[in-house]
Amino acid sequence: MPCDQLDQVILVSPDHYQQIVSPATMLTNARGQEFLARHWRTRPLLSTVQIDAGQVAHEHGLTVPAQTLAATCPDLDIIPFALRQNQEALSAAQTLGQAIARQPRTLLLISSDFSHHGDLSQTLAHDAASLRTLQSFTTQTVVNDTFVSPATFAAGIHNDCAACWYAAWGYFGRAPRFSLVANRNSTDYGGAESEITSYVTGWFW
Repeated sequence: MPCDQLDQVILVSPDHYQQIVSPATMLTNARGQEFLARHWRTRPLLSTVQIDAGQVAHEHGLTVPAQTLAATCPDLDIIPFALRQNQEALSAAQTLGQAIARQPRTLLLISSDFSHHGDLSQTLAHDAASLRTLQSFTTQTVVNDTFVSPATFAAGIHNDCAACWYAAWGYFGRAPRFSLVANRNSTDYGGAESEITSYVTGWFW
């Protein structure tokens, strides 16, 4: 990671433990609250943000990558958001992505498991479908089989955080390219060939 080219990383994850209480759409800490207050143009949405540093610290989708980031680039400002998956949260996540896109020297990092709970053949098929979606990603409204909305884009990815992909949709102002780094699953780390979780590592450019 080019640490000297970045000032901050916005880290998004699903709310694995259902800590977010309605009508809130996302969970963050004081640093995230400060970011939204300065950069989120949709001011009424600020009232739907749950601020709780203790709950953020309990969310492994945020803490595990944050620890790695801090060890790799200790000077980075890491701003965490856990996202709900209801309709209001999807819209808020897209708006969050747009706010992130306006910031220079800022990286959006999605922390989300891919295929869940299938056998090996199901997992491989789901991952292949997800990768086809990621490699076809476009924010442009076009014809044929390309994606014309964040809903059709997110639906093509087998993972546990649709809202994370709404944030990505808002983040990109142009059609990016996806580069795959690795696609592994829990069997690669000694897990059984049932109830498999898969992992995709890659980056957009």
